[in-house]
Amino acid sequence: MLLDQRLKTFLEVSEHGSFSAAGKVLYLSAVSVMRHVESLESELGVKLFERSNRGAASTEAGLALAEDVRQMARLAETAAAHVREVAGAVSPTIRVGTSPLRPCKPLVDIWTRVGADLPFDVRIVPFEDGRLSGPDPLDGQVDCFVGPCDAPSWRETCDILALGRYRC
Repeated sequence: MLLDQRLKTFLEVSEHGSFSAAGKVLYLSAVSVMRHVESLESELGVKLFERSNRGAASTEAGLALAEDVRQMARLAETAAAHVREVAGAVSPTIRVGTSPLRPCKPLVDIWTRVGADLPFDVRIVPFEDGRLSGPDPLDGQVDCFVGPCDAPSWRETCDILALGRYRC
């Protein structure tokens, strides 16, 4: 994505309330996450988080920036897609969510067998299971995910494609 890595890091800290939790999602050390945030705070000249032994709580400035950065991220993704389309380098991408409770391994296994012959790409997007609530739980970041979806509530709100059944 076209968004500055420090802003991506900032968003993860904002959403998780912790440098170490954000680091796990981003595959960075907590120290690297802190450096990204400190660099951003230095450039902006404002404190974005109140730090404590319990984690990092967003300041008013941090809350405002998080809202703006989410909008910037959507615009950056739209701009990147537009540029690729204009250049004729468009390959449709399906964004597959993955999480500890909804691992995408069954789909990846299928994809590795047939993916080269299909006219689209698959991008794996990690998400937290606790975010699955409300009308648009993943805020348009994921097109689909693999998981236990046989509940009537899921069938009413989502299009479900059964890839298989597994014994637990």
